[in-house]
Amino acid sequence: MSWDAGSCLKYGGSAVADLEWTSITSKGDCETLCEADSTCTGASYDSSADVCSGHTEALSHGDGSSGLECGVVDHLWQMSWGSGNCLSSSGSAAAVAYTWTAVGSKGDCETLCSGQPDCTGASYDSGTDICSAHTEALSNGDGSSTGDCGVVAYQWTISWDSGWCVVNNGAATVAYTWSTVTSKGDCEDLCMADTSCQGAWYDSSTDVCSAYTEDLSFGDD
Repeated sequence: MSWDAGSCLKYGGSAVADLEWTSITSKGDCETLCEADSTCTGASYDSSADVCSGHTEALSHGDGSSGLECGVVDHLWQMSWGSGNCLSSSGSAAAVAYTWTAVGSKGDCETLCSGQPDCTGASYDSGTDICSAHTEALSNGDGSSTGDCGVVAYQWTISWDSGWCVVNNGAATVAYTWSTVTSKGDCEDLCMADTSCQGAWYDSSTDVCSAYTEDLSFGDD
């Protein structure tokens, strides 16, 4: 969790406190409570009142006000499992990028994938104890009885605003681009499938989706 001064902001305005814990005597305890709740994306901590207010929407940073601190969960990583071999987002069989052998459980396969920044999911075969990693955008398992498919899912969404993306101190730098992207939704899918992407700017006139890898605040209108 990354901490900043002030009450938490979402992308485009003030964040709503959906969770609340009282008698919390430290920022560390507030962080522990938030990270133990799978819906919590960050928390505002008021040390004067010993209150930890949890948020469940996509957050950007603190508003800089005094007396409060905003902690934002960097990425809430999880893997959703289904039956069969993994399929790509287009519906075809997902290519195996690399494998681990002698993997004793589906949980161990998940742990191995979580340690690789390019791993988007894994197919686990309990009959052979092989965990096969994928690095492309995945959809789900094919439903067969040959194994299990785990797809990495980041518990965050893209909140869209008008204009170029900006950071706290100015214009954001474009890290890389995708061309011939025909919709804002496709731009969002590309960003969310890339672990380094923190946000994107979509130009519908050129069908270009520009990705950013730094922490963003909102559009410049």
